[in-house]
Amino acid sequence: MTIQVRTSGKYLVVELVSAAGRKYEVGYPVDAGYTENEVAEHAGALSKGLSETFLAVNWVPGAAPVTPSAQVQNLGIAEGYVSYDRGVVYNYRISFKNTKGWGFDFKDLTNDVYSCSTIRNGWHYIDYNSDDATIVGVA
Repeated sequence: MTIQVRTSGKYLVVELVSAAGRKYEVGYPVDAGYTENEVAEHAGALSKGLSETFLAVNWVPGAAPVTPSAQVQNLGIAEGYVSYDRGVVYNYRISFKNTKGWGFDFKDLTNDVYSCSTIRNGWHYIDYNSDDATIVGVA
């Protein structure tokens, strides 16, 4: 599968498909050193896939950023939140800062899963649509 990478401001962006078959986009920060070739090669390959064990989070759209539990921090997520995206296509944005880890899966209240490969530490985002967008788990 060929992954198309586009530049959007300070991010390299790829479009992927969720566990339920919905399109979503992942943003990789250029200032973290990501390159188009690197993102195209690794964007879909490094996520864990559909994990069965998720650590609990409660990222309600529009709520303030939260520092997650020690378990989630140990997984590599230092901070995260969900905002209402102002884009034309997507309604919600997961923003998270990782400190380690190479891929994360985020589960919303509909049990849909959005994966993001992170080969560098820093802030990443996932733009998505959902009928119940609260993120309740990360793996």
